[in-house]
Amino acid sequence: MTLMSLIVAVAFSGVSVGLESWRRGSNALEKMDRRSAVERLVKRQLALAHPQQFQRDGQTYILFQGSSRRLEFVSDYSLMDGPGDHRVIEYVVDGGRFLYRETPLFVSRGEIRGNPDRSVGAFSKVAFRFVGSRKEGPNVWFDEWHEDMGIPVAVEIRIDDDVLMVPMVNRR
Repeated sequence: MTLMSLIVAVAFSGVSVGLESWRRGSNALEKMDRRSAVERLVKRQLALAHPQQFQRDGQTYILFQGSSRRLEFVSDYSLMDGPGDHRVIEYVVDGGRFLYRETPLFVSRGEIRGNPDRSVGAFSKVAFRFVGSRKEGPNVWFDEWHEDMGIPVAVEIRIDDDVLMVPMVNRR
């Protein structure tokens, strides 16, 4: 009876270790799936960023701007309904949250206040950088991209330990 009790105790501890490993593996796969879905969305929207021009103060601007923690551009791909009308896409890093908002182009920018409130994921680190060219010379990295700079050559997105380089298709 004692021998059987020892065998059962060892068997249950082995099952317990196996179940814990299974749970950790499932959590890791779920986290990778979420990150992969976010990367696909950002890559699809960003690669097709449209060089939408608008006038302000006698200057012509293209709505594409960003910093290491914020990205704003025009795209015709929506998280809500796929390809369609052009809309303004915003991504903002707020603490560990990666926030998203899309707004129809005809809505005045002054009507939109605050950060986006739709979370597309929680990551330990998210950052953007931009590759562009100066008037003369090779392409260089920029930590900030302004509306009057046009569309960058490419955008680097760091999500946790992954680095995603997105070449811009609609540059002019």
